[in-house]
Amino acid sequence: MDCNSERLSAIHGHRNYSAGIENRPPFYSLTAETGDHREEGFLKNRRAARVLVVDDEPDIQQMLRSLLRAEAYSVSTASCGRDALQLLQEGPVDLVLADIRMPGMDGLELLRRIKEIDESIEVIILTGYGTVESAVTAFKQGDAFDFIRKPLDDVDLLSIAVKRALERRCLRRKNRRMLAEFKKISSAIENSPNMMVITDPHGRIEYANPKYLAVKGYSPEESRGRIPAILRKDMHDPMTYKKLRERIGSGREWRGEFLNHKRSGEFYWERVSLSSIKDEEGRITHFVMGSEDITEQKRTQDALDISEAFNAAILNAIPYPILVLDQNGDVIRSNNAWQDLFRVKTGTPASEADPVNYTRCCREELEKKEVKSADHIDGTLQGIEEVIRGTSARFEVQIPCEVKGEARWYLLQVSRLDLNARQTRQTLVCQIDITLLKQMEDRLVHQRKMEAVATLAGGIAHEYNNALSSVVGNADLIGLKVGEKADIKKHLSGIQSAAVRMRNLSDRLLSHVKSGHKGFQPAPIREWLPEFVKTWGRDLPDTIGIELENDAPDAALNADMLQLRIVLSEVMKNAAEAIQGKGEIRVRVQRAAAPEQVCITVEDNGSGMDETTKSRIFEPFFTTGFIGRGVGMAVVYGIVNSYNGRIAVHSEPGKGTRVEISLPAAFSSHCPERAAP
Repeated sequence: MDCNSERLSAIHGHRNYSAGIENRPPFYSLTAETGDHREEGFLKNRRAARVLVVDDEPDIQQMLRSLLRAEAYSVSTASCGRDALQLLQEGPVDLVLADIRMPGMDGLELLRRIKEIDESIEVIILTGYGTVESAVTAFKQGDAFDFIRKPLDDVDLLSIAVKRALERRCLRRKNRRMLAEFKKISSAIENSPNMMVITDPHGRIEYANPKYLAVKGYSPEESRGRIPAILRKDMHDPMTYKKLRERIGSGREWRGEFLNHKRSGEFYWERVSLSSIKDEEGRITHFVMGSEDITEQKRTQDALDISEAFNAAILNAIPYPILVLDQNGDVIRSNNAWQDLFRVKTGTPASEADPVNYTRCCREELEKKEVKSADHIDGTLQGIEEVIRGTSARFEVQIPCEVKGEARWYLLQVSRLDLNARQTRQTLVCQIDITLLKQMEDRLVHQRKMEAVATLAGGIAHEYNNALSSVVGNADLIGLKVGEKADIKKHLSGIQSAAVRMRNLSDRLLSHVKSGHKGFQPAPIREWLPEFVKTWGRDLPDTIGIELENDAPDAALNADMLQLRIVLSEVMKNAAEAIQGKGEIRVRVQRAAAPEQVCITVEDNGSGMDETTKSRIFEPFFTTGFIGRGVGMAVVYGIVNSYNGRIAVHSEPGKGTRVEISLPAAFSSHCPERAAP
């Protein structure tokens, strides 16, 4: 049989074969893969594998194309080596089937050129009897994957050879990729700023990266085979060792921070992660330790903790509430004064409650404190919200209010905290009760007024007394000369009566001036007060009654009696003037709330006073009527203050007035028999 007959026989054999395999199930599942991942595709799907058949005989090309397409490969053909190289340039090829004997460029030269283009392309040589030796040589040198003799008597050999060639191509490319990945990972570990160590299952070091060697102070040779000292037994809880061994022994990861030491003996803190590497059967083959030197972080954190504790101690030492708000106005930090205040209001510490919105809380507080102006509340809240929103840097307001009938003052300061750009906007709030400060300020202002008045009154009183002495003396001389002339006597009596009134006014002024120079004497209240009230009441109109109630009969005031009479006389005179028509004045004596004090209360059911009048009642020369010149209550205030006493006025329009005078007192069990001069 000649060569042509052999080829035809092979073709006919192939056709019969291909007809029998058309109904075979696919050898792999179908997927679509491209690029470097194609080999994964053609291991799963032969349609993804691209095969190039190079043979100068069209019948052989046709036969191989039919066989390979029947196996679901993508097949291209070329008649010579030059055409094959052109096809390789146009698109990727996974396998080349090349005849060894072709005109122009033979199969061996084509094999060499293919490997220059892409050494991962597998090549199967098709050889006749005369070229077997050359094909075997190419196969042994590793350039060709396999060789197949022509004519092709067994198509299964072709199928198996093609499959194995493609599998080897896949594995070779995978190995190359894995090697590249390994080099990448190895480079990352070598250049990592963290320490990396790989040990065997017994914990002996097999590999340590440069960072570990630099920190610990070992050379690669010295570190190899050593067991890394992870924890110092004298610095850590022994249970830490047990938990570590149990965790990594079970294949789980362990993380922790601990104190370690270098070769030089220097201690340092590190953060460690320990994990295991297992084989296919789940056995631990290696341990991997990654660690980071956190000594400086620890020092920085310790310094921050100390600073935080110091700042917290200062903050909590401040007796008034201080808050820090976030950009929504919620309280995110507060001192003990706020915590205590919040606990009193809600029964729950602020740290355990849901986020507290300060604006809402502030409105509730202002309404409870009975701030008289709703505009004041709205303006305060608006000022707070502007700082929280960042449209204003600072807001400050003094809030006058009334709590349980007592006047109170509060200072509210709200300011923006200047933080760095990475932190959210925060606001600082301070709430200060300045009632005592306001009272001291008012007393200081009043005291200065009284000192100015005292200086003026002293000068006036002395000049007044000098002139009055001349008037009284001359009146007496005139009286001696006129004898019993009734009409002249009548005029002299008017002059002398006016002189007495003028002397009383002068005595009151001098009493105010000399309030610091009193002539003390024991004054039991039961001995002088009833007679004083009775005598003073005789001059009252019949429409005004006066009553005395003494609930402290054993009390005695160690005071200047003239000044005491002036105080009570001025207060009762104001009470009488406030009664229009029928009314009553009640004088009551009782023990004061403060120890060693007695309270004298003068109350009337007259017209009362508004807030403006009440706030100015002790001002010198302030008067609301034509009777008097406004020095009476100023004198009263000065005298009571000079005794370290207290005077309070309670009054409302149409509801009368109550004046409470608290003075130091002694009681019968220890009353002094004689006061100090």
